[in-house]
Amino acid sequence: MDLSSNYAMIRSGKSLGLVLALGLWAAAGCATSGDLEQIKQEAQQGESKLRADLMKEQTQFSTLAKENETLRAAHAKISQSVKEYLKAEEARHVDALNQVRATMKNLE
Repeated sequence: MDLSSNYAMIRSGKSLGLVLALGLWAAAGCATSGDLEQIKQEAQQGESKLRADLMKEQTQFSTLAKENETLRAAHAKISQSVKEYLKAEEARHVDALNQVRATMKNLE
């Protein structure tokens, strides 16, 4: 599930709750047009804040994804370099061991 679908779920859930609360309040005869306008403004402010938070999270996610790719590439290069180094060291040690064995045979 991506961030936009999470946002849509939050927004629709919040909107549904707001509509339900507003409907119950209006049905009870407690809501005035001023109250309704205030609730509408608060809902719009809440939605604006949610949009701003979503944009911030998307920016952070994008930045982290780029950093992750950079780190993966660096890890792959380092791993390959270490493998090549170890292979070269192994070959060097095998050669040295073979020289020691040959020298020992000559001494016998």
